[in-house]
Amino acid sequence: MIIDSFDNKSKPFLSADSLYKRVPHQDGICLVTFKYKVLNYVLEKYNGQLEFEYPTTGGTQKVYGFIYEGKHYYIYVTTVGATMSAIIMNEIEVTLGINSFVFFGSCGVLNEEKCRGKIIVPTESYRDEGISYHYAPANDYIDIKNSKK
Repeated sequence: MIIDSFDNKSKPFLSADSLYKRVPHQDGICLVTFKYKVLNYVLEKYNGQLEFEYPTTGGTQKVYGFIYEGKHYYIYVTTVGATMSAIIMNEIEVTLGINSFVFFGSCGVLNEEKCRGKIIVPTESYRDEGISYHYAPANDYIDIKNSKK
């Protein structure tokens, strides 16, 4: 384990709530991708429009929206790296009131023949990045609770 402690009672020194006004929760699902190719496909296919943008240290974060089968969806491109990705997600949760996020992307495999053309849904993750120790008790692995869905 990287860290063998967990504190879910202390308040953070600085958070999205201290920087932005929290808006009430709203229905909708936020799709998070790592590829502009996916974003551009969704925007074109579902007539996505820019709904929200705000300045960040690394540039402007843009969040797009679209309607599919009567339900409101959001989509944005996140950074590679757990820390910045988690910060962006938290800021979007606070500023837009969205708390349902679906992250998806691509990954490498050890046996390409077994995985070619298939969707891989992880059921647990090895914790080597550090950010997950802020929201879950210490352990070498973290179960992905919604993987069966």
